[in-house]
Amino acid sequence: MLSFANFMKWIFFLYVSCLLLSCSTTDRDYKYEDNFSFLETPDAKTQNFIKTHNRIAKESLLSDPSRLKENESILVSSQTNPRMTFVGPYVFKLEKNKRNPRGRLLFTAIDKIGQRSSVWKSAIDFDRLSAKEKIKWSFSKIDCLLPEANSCLVHLSKDGGDKVEVREFDLRKRRFVKKGFRVPIGFTKTAWINPSQIMVATNVGDGTVGSGGLANQVRLISRGQKLTAGKIIFGLQPDYISLYFQGHPYKNSQLVIGSQFASEKKNDFWVLTSAEPQKIPTPKASIFYGIHNDYLVFQCWTPWLVGAKRCGKGDLIGIHIDQAGSKQASEDKVIVLYKARPESSIYSVGVSSKGILVNYLENVIGKIVGVKIDSNQKKQSLRLRRLSGHLRLQEVDYRKGRFLVGSQDYLNPARLSLFDIDENKASIVKTQEASFDSKGMTYQQLWATAPDGVKIPYFVVGKKKALASGNAPTIVFSYGGFGITYTPKYDSLLGKNWLEKGGLYVQAGIRGGGEFGPDWHKAALREKRVVAFDDLIAVLKDLVIRKLTTKSKLGAYSGSNGGYLLGGVMVREPNLLKAVALKVPLFDMLNFHRFLAGSSWVSEYGDPRVSKDRAFLERLSPYQNLSKKVNYPSTFVYTSSSDDRVHPSHARKMAAKLLDYGSEVYFYESQEGGHAGAATLKQQAYWETMMFQFFQLKLGL
Repeated sequence: MLSFANFMKWIFFLYVSCLLLSCSTTDRDYKYEDNFSFLETPDAKTQNFIKTHNRIAKESLLSDPSRLKENESILVSSQTNPRMTFVGPYVFKLEKNKRNPRGRLLFTAIDKIGQRSSVWKSAIDFDRLSAKEKIKWSFSKIDCLLPEANSCLVHLSKDGGDKVEVREFDLRKRRFVKKGFRVPIGFTKTAWINPSQIMVATNVGDGTVGSGGLANQVRLISRGQKLTAGKIIFGLQPDYISLYFQGHPYKNSQLVIGSQFASEKKNDFWVLTSAEPQKIPTPKASIFYGIHNDYLVFQCWTPWLVGAKRCGKGDLIGIHIDQAGSKQASEDKVIVLYKARPESSIYSVGVSSKGILVNYLENVIGKIVGVKIDSNQKKQSLRLRRLSGHLRLQEVDYRKGRFLVGSQDYLNPARLSLFDIDENKASIVKTQEASFDSKGMTYQQLWATAPDGVKIPYFVVGKKKALASGNAPTIVFSYGGFGITYTPKYDSLLGKNWLEKGGLYVQAGIRGGGEFGPDWHKAALREKRVVAFDDLIAVLKDLVIRKLTTKSKLGAYSGSNGGYLLGGVMVREPNLLKAVALKVPLFDMLNFHRFLAGSSWVSEYGDPRVSKDRAFLERLSPYQNLSKKVNYPSTFVYTSSSDDRVHPSHARKMAAKLLDYGSEVYFYESQEGGHAGAATLKQQAYWETMMFQFFQLKLGL
């Protein structure tokens, strides 16, 4: 699951488009010769391809059923510490096990978590709901009316996809409300206004959606009112392409903040009410985190100067709420809360009525500092008692100023603590049980040098003997896109299936991610995507130079955007890797805009419909640059028929073309799971078991 900060960054960069690109005209779609375009549609020929290769993959990579059962059991055991979500006075968690593979949504009072007397009540049993309605429902999110949080909107995902159906839920009675608010399945966003009204953005007919099928207007819906009859209170303005909104705790209620996006260099924020929306004077591009003592808290993604006060890239600022509706912010109404340093970046920010915790990364190691705005409207730094470990800020109790803080690394299981900002102390809520034997293991951070001289950080994890062997089977993970950062994490299946057996694991923080702030991400945008490829190639070569492994023992895996990344590496350095595994990958960069949400990613990748963009995408797209004359690494590709973010045709066509060129390829396509590739723990165990078996076979572990 994405951290709050990574979720906000994903939203920030997902809903962007080509309208403000330097080339204002768009050429017609070009047609390319493609012998495997039939795999873009789910016809009989495609289904036969899936069936045939699923059978081959299962026979080869699931030959030992006991491994699958063991991995599923490990995942079930890991669910003793599921992610928690704070909503008003309650904390929710989704608990999955073999009896409830789709999970039960449980809740209790935040005051009770960590106590022996705490009783978790079941709100929704998704297995029972799925059986009753004969639809494979999964939990997506829950949003409740503050402050009591008894009336909720539950987002239900069909087959694990991004599209959701929204239903009103009574938390006290623990049941859906008959004739309550309900929004049909779609790419939908909602927020409460009051007990009788909600805001909704969804597809309600022609002209109500924009790029990638995303809604382009927000409607105010009263109880019992049809969606089409709702008043449009916020809509996309000219030159903007997508919008987003969310309710945020404020005093004894909540405030809805809306935003609209043009590109990674331009977005706007608005206070949304049932009356006219009020624009907030902000930097040209920023991320919103919450409201503290009447100040709206933003992170600047472009520099902003208000009088003598400067908010640099990556800095955190507060803008007084009374500035909403003003064309320009007053200097005395803006407070610089945190200054980013070159070696650091903000990972997440928790905003409460009592104070603000800033979770920042220093050379990719998570740390936390605290600030508040006092009664004199001055910034006050908070002296926090030391919180140890690689820290991740996960949830915020807005009313009481309590923060759920996680601490974990590659070898130490997750520990959750509830930090009270008034008492300045943390109490342990839950500690995850160890899932593998880490005795004799260690990890270290190393740095590779990219072709342009930039130092690229990476972690190496494994047994000390393996690190010293010089030829340890090694798998490398990297992502490098959308400003998303991956930090040290305890991975039960990685430890059991790979580290315990003597393999090394490497995690690389290449450009395109957010390890060092906005500029680290922007360094690999569009035609500069080759920078991400070069960074990862530098890390892979550095592992060999340091004699940690050899090319014949070196593999890599990633997913989604990581398909583009590893595809680019395979095309440029086909002999550098022995094996590559990809999950729900993006691969065909000349056609990605044609499917699902693809057209909303052109600010990240470029637009194939624009001639100058098409020129560099033709050079970079892995699918079009595969060659019959090249021997590529053995490849395992895993995708999902229900993925409504990255179309499964990327994976199908990649596998088919590599097979046609004589490469060794294993392909598997699950029927549900969406972009996560799994809706149940068993489905997750499928992917992980097959991936580790693949690497064990190809890298000789």
